[in-house]
Amino acid sequence: MSVRELLLLLGCLIITTFGENLRPPYLNLAREKHITVSATSTCGEFIDKDNPNKAKYKKELYCKLTGSSPYEKDYKDSNLIYGQYCDYCDHNIPDKKHIVNYTIDGTDRWWQSPPLSRGLEYQKVNITVNLGQEYHIAYIYIRMANSPRPAVWSLERSTDYGKTFSTWYYFASDVECRTIFGIEPSYNRTFSRDDDVICETKYASRIPLEGGEMVVSLINDRPNIKNFSYSDTLQQWTRATNVRLRLLRPTTLHSHSIIHDSHDKSVTRRYFYSIRDIGIGGHCQCNGHAESCDKPHSKTPNKMVCRCRHNTCGDYCQECCEPYVQKKWRQSRDSTDGAFECEPCQCYGHSTECVYDEKVEKEKLSIDIHGKYEGGGRCLNCEHHTEGINCERCVRGYFRNFTRKVSDIDMCQPCKCDLKVSTGTCAEGTGTCECKPQFTGLECDECAVGYFDYAAGCKPCLCSINGTADHKCLPDSGRCVCKMNFEGDYCDRCAPGYYNFKAGCLPCECERAGSDGNICDAETGQCPCRLNYQNRTCNTCKNGHFGYPGCLPCVCNHNGSTPEVCNKDTGACLCKANFTGQTCEQCASGFFNHPICEPCACDPIGVVYDGSFYKD
Repeated sequence: MSVRELLLLLGCLIITTFGENLRPPYLNLAREKHITVSATSTCGEFIDKDNPNKAKYKKELYCKLTGSSPYEKDYKDSNLIYGQYCDYCDHNIPDKKHIVNYTIDGTDRWWQSPPLSRGLEYQKVNITVNLGQEYHIAYIYIRMANSPRPAVWSLERSTDYGKTFSTWYYFASDVECRTIFGIEPSYNRTFSRDDDVICETKYASRIPLEGGEMVVSLINDRPNIKNFSYSDTLQQWTRATNVRLRLLRPTTLHSHSIIHDSHDKSVTRRYFYSIRDIGIGGHCQCNGHAESCDKPHSKTPNKMVCRCRHNTCGDYCQECCEPYVQKKWRQSRDSTDGAFECEPCQCYGHSTECVYDEKVEKEKLSIDIHGKYEGGGRCLNCEHHTEGINCERCVRGYFRNFTRKVSDIDMCQPCKCDLKVSTGTCAEGTGTCECKPQFTGLECDECAVGYFDYAAGCKPCLCSINGTADHKCLPDSGRCVCKMNFEGDYCDRCAPGYYNFKAGCLPCECERAGSDGNICDAETGQCPCRLNYQNRTCNTCKNGHFGYPGCLPCVCNHNGSTPEVCNKDTGACLCKANFTGQTCEQCASGFFNHPICEPCACDPIGVVYDGSFYKD
């Protein structure tokens, strides 16, 4: 079985492994007409010193690594120099022209790098394949021409059209894996992650000296090869807009050292790279929503875009088409539930425009075509007098007729309301008009509470809200109907027997025994107390009196008693500190000279007080 047949089988196995969701077939992308390839240097091409952007062409000598070759036709016009088969790269002779485009043209021609006899810096050569767009890459195939496979190189990719590159694989001997790339060589291709970068050693052999092949799979043996559609890491790992071969060291003979033999051109002209064929197996990134990728781009004809299904749009089927935006777009993955399909918004036939609103989905405000509140579709420009997230309700001035379906064009009927007395809005189902604030009734034919005089348009009552019964006035005259504790034309003051308008006109509650009536001060609520009574409601005896409700005069010496005179319950006299006696008619011990009762000026150490007597 040929290598090409193996690669075809590999592509089939990949498709089978990935499952049933839609995916374009794998192609050899290097054969697509929009693909371009470039090399940092080519045999027979030289940089013009006067114009670095321009190449100059001249013959350049190179020789085979060994003295014989299975490709004798490649050396039919060669020269034998010191036992070496040698030839020239010559841009002016088609058979000796070895440009990099030959690596992807499908012919038997090849690209060749400058021999190291031009300079040791030509050990490092880059070949970059520009894919022109993003693809998922499964494998890379490289077939050498008249040189061995490179001794040290790396396979790299870019996902930003060549601005930056990252490594897919390193290739070298086990020693060079450690010394050059700083990682341990891989012998059994064991991957712990889908994006593990390893150093492969299987292509480090010098044999074959010409025509060697290299097949690099980017997905085989990866942990999630059987779950590709669910592994974001593996999908990201295979993405590329550019593929680069970074050639770092050509294969040499055992007896040769590039460093020591750098001045011996008979040695260094035998070291170069040559590639006859580059194959890149991949397919368009269609996110599981297309099974072909052969549609020319409208603005870039060389670019191939996906033939999207599942109501998806975009070059890579990366978004839902309008108006199929009820659910947020997502990649279609292998699942027993089937492929993800973008759904139309549920606008009940009243709109063909819709947008996805993440907030609407989060709050579960949008109903889908299955009758569930799932998704965030919000309808725009609703027709047929409808409005709302799903065009599910009628606009102002129309009402929902319950005899019609939500999807009926005539679901919304015009309100039949008098705009002089109504807002123009009416109730769903019945069409009952919504009255303006000053009107009420089924037909808005009465003045609402707080208004009067229907003929004049229902003027607002001027009554105090706090003092008006049921907060209304008489509908014809506008006269205010006061609560029992309020009075006045507008019920704006307290009635007799009540006080404190702001607090709602509280009852005076004057005590009959101590007051001269139940009419109190309208603001403070102070009752008119009789001579022997006090407090707001006249419910206690005035100082100098006791025994409520009788409030008799206290029988006490006013000069020796406190301002309260006597206990208001018992009538017992309350004496000042320097008086004593039943009626506070005597000086207390330590005081003399009644009725002043001054303090005695005696030394307290030598004095014993006994009533009104003392000794020193």
